Amino acid sequence: VLRAEDTSLEEVVVVGYGSQKKINLTGAVSVVKGEDLARQPVGQTSAALQGAAPGLTVTQSSGQPGRDNGGLKIRGIGTLGNANPLVLIDGIEGNINNVNSNDIASISVLKDASSAAIYGSRAANGVILITTKRGSEGGFSVNYNNYGGWQTPTDMTEMANGLDHMVLMNEAYTNTGKSPVFTEQMIEDYIAGVSTDSDRYPNTDWKKLTMKNNGFMQQHYLNISGGSDRVRVASSIGVFDQKGIIENTSFRRYNFRLNSDMNISEKLSSSIDLAFAKSELVEPSSGTTTIFHYIRRIPANQAGLLSNGTYGEGWNGNNPLAMARDGGLNQENPLDLMFNMDLKYKPFEGFTAQLVYSPKFLLNNRGTFINSIQTYYADGSKAYLTPQRNSMTERFDQTWYNNIRAVFSYDKLISHTPQITVLGAYQQEDQNDNYLNAYREMFLLPEFREINAGGNENQQNGGTSSQWALRSVFGRINYAFLGKYLFEANARYDGSSRF
Repeated sequence: VLRAEDTSLEEVVVVGYGSQKKINLTGAVSVVKGEDLARQPVGQTSAALQGAAPGLTVTQSSGQPGRDNGGLKIRGIGTLGNANPLVLIDGIEGNINNVNSNDIASISVLKDASSAAIYGSRAANGVILITTKRGSEGGFSVNYNNYGGWQTPTDMTEMANGLDHMVLMNEAYTNTGKSPVFTEQMIEDYIAGVSTDSDRYPNTDWKKLTMKNNGFMQQHYLNISGGSDRVRVASSIGVFDQKGIIENTSFRRYNFRLNSDMNISEKLSSSIDLAFAKSELVEPSSGTTTIFHYIRRIPANQAGLLSNGTYGEGWNGNNPLAMARDGGLNQENPLDLMFNMDLKYKPFEGFTAQLVYSPKFLLNNRGTFINSIQTYYADGSKAYLTPQRNSMTERFDQTWYNNIRAVFSYDKLISHTPQITVLGAYQQEDQNDNYLNAYREMFLLPEFREINAGGNENQQNGGTSSQWALRSVFGRINYAFLGKYLFEANARYDGSSRF
């Protein structure tokens, strides 16, 4: 006789401040395995979650390198404000895209109130728990993997050529009772001159002129792990590089992670983790959205690049090729550094006391230089200078975050059938934010992009700081009998400096 056996019910699932067997879960929790994410050649971990868990919606609003992250929503939009879920990386609130997908062991998605309640009001839109890989006993291993490839646009609208644009514009104006925009003589001159004088009679393919056919993307990842019954270590380093299909568009990220576990004695153990992420984003100062807008808007009978190498007038001085090449750059260089120091003490069977300190340091330098672009008419005379003055804005943001928590749990199996688990904890968080910014105009040497190289006229400086703190007490009780009768109760109290 064949009998069905569902071994998945015995799987251990990471939940808020602990773990449970899948058979004992009372809330809606989905689990995504790390190897499923690592197989996907994407630049942002959030994008790799597309279709990975029921109830989790991932939307991408851009394919630009560095801005192709996925917007995460759990069971739709539940608020008029910020509807993003709370993301915790090994217990620390953080950015999911700063975690290399190769470092992830599993992701738990807490989708309903019962599973997320222990995190309080910040979990109103659900919780995503990321657990990273740790070292294991039994030797030493080295793992290296990489991938490379070219990204190409999946679908691009075919635009009308110069002659078709002129004919169709005349037809549109005539149909509304207006006079044609282009006379018959203008159309005849265009037909005669388009092949001999491309400056006066251009037939510009703005898509081909401004965009590249593809962008190269690559990732390299090295992992070293191993250990004994006393010490286990897992370390990794990763590099991701992505080029865009518009000039001066790129993204690069460096990741380093070190997870270590130590058994100090039979009752005392500890772990120390370090995670580092450094990104470099480069894009035209006008933004890729503006460039794509003009690629699709400017008709083909407007000059983009003249035969002498200067820029054509485009659309009233707005030339997407000039914007991408020489319109200046926006550069962002965020740094994310996270620590996690954990001490566990088990004085007797079933009871665990845990003390965790998790500081986090964030630093971001953003610099935007807007360069003046000179465009020209077909006869070589100057057309537009856009903008009239070049300018530069630079901003520094710094965040220091502290998280300290004490967690006490007791897990007791009574008479081999009923099981009771009690958890109580105290947590304190505080964060300090600081920022400085500066603005200058009139850079006589546009290639020398330093704040002090700008003029004093219209200069602006600013800065501010903010702080907040949170103290929390929370707990949970779980009772399971025969794997059928389940009870769970969560409670949390938050005292915030913001009220």
